[in-house]
Amino acid sequence: MRLFLIGLAALLIAAPVAALKAADYELSCEASDTWCNISLKQFRKWYPLAWRGDYQGQRNVAFCLRDGCDGAIRTNPITGCAWRMVIVGSGSPKVDSSDTLNLKTDCGKLDAVDREAASAQAARILAKIPRR
Repeated sequence: MRLFLIGLAALLIAAPVAALKAADYELSCEASDTWCNISLKQFRKWYPLAWRGDYQGQRNVAFCLRDGCDGAIRTNPITGCAWRMVIVGSGSPKVDSSDTLNLKTDCGKLDAVDREAASAQAARILAKIPRR
């Protein structure tokens, strides 16, 4: 098991950060589904903001990756947890107790291997976000 985890960690460190485009997470909304279309439009706005270090953009992206935002976004619990780690680790003065609670909630649903994957992904995301 230990060798498996070491191999997995090496693979994750070498792998590029998953989905650098909002479109990689988007699902199709029916034209008549107003809430889905609104959420999709908002996610397209928030995603690049998150990658530029915007606190609220990061919170919104993490939420959508956990919740699916009205069926507009493909859920990805590992990446959602990674964004929660990014938020808490960002050093932003805006980080508060709701962020640590969201981290515990979202990451707490993952098993140890998935939390390791999220942690490695968070490190890669943080390395790509410009420091303010």
